[in-house]
Amino acid sequence: MKKKLIFTLAVLGFVVGGSFNAWAKKKDEFPICQYKPIVAVGDFTTENLFMGNREAAINMRDELVNQLVNSGCYKVVERGRKGIVSSGYDREQGIKAVGASRKGQKGAKSGQVTLAEKILTCALTAVSKDNTGGGISGLGGGLGGFGGGGVKVKSSKIEMTCRIYDSSTSEIHASATNSKSKVDTGVAAGGGSRTMGLGANFYTGNPLGKVIRKLIRKNLIDITKRVQKNPWG
Repeated sequence: MKKKLIFTLAVLGFVVGGSFNAWAKKKDEFPICQYKPIVAVGDFTTENLFMGNREAAINMRDELVNQLVNSGCYKVVERGRKGIVSSGYDREQGIKAVGASRKGQKGAKSGQVTLAEKILTCALTAVSKDNTGGGISGLGGGLGGFGGGGVKVKSSKIEMTCRIYDSSTSEIHASATNSKSKVDTGVAAGGGSRTMGLGANFYTGNPLGKVIRKLIRKNLIDITKRVQKNPWG
């Protein structure tokens, strides 16, 4: 009887635990989206965080775009750093405009650009300037690598704020802030010629990148839930 009771409690614990985990996981998932606004990503800024290379913010922006597209909750339009739309788009339009393209092609039609209804921007901040120290600068791919050992950052907390606003009125419709305390940003490296990449490896190859990726996701989920509860149009 005692063994049967223990077995029953174990099964019950497994079921309840599984249900709890499934519920907990849903909190970190994007909602089912009926309303899918057309959105463009503005600048991704960093404050009091120096990663040895300003490209870090650009790569964070690319990660933000990637998560927006894969969320299934937005129609995302391309906006590059330079030009009207993006360097690639502007180049193709220019080729056609000067008459260099083969006639009869359907690509690069003018006057067809989809305008964004909403603009999404994010800023990554540290608690204070003194907390960040000089450690993060060692991660820069553009300013050289670092030798054996590791890079240790003094920042005890990293915070990210994202907001979405109307492209016509500039009215902010939702804003979210998430943070991570006691961030372990130590990165080991071997060899003086090696640099920490600020591309894909920046997010998968070191603790700081993983924290940033999770903060982007948390902010997007929070904003998306608010947008779905109050779909403006």
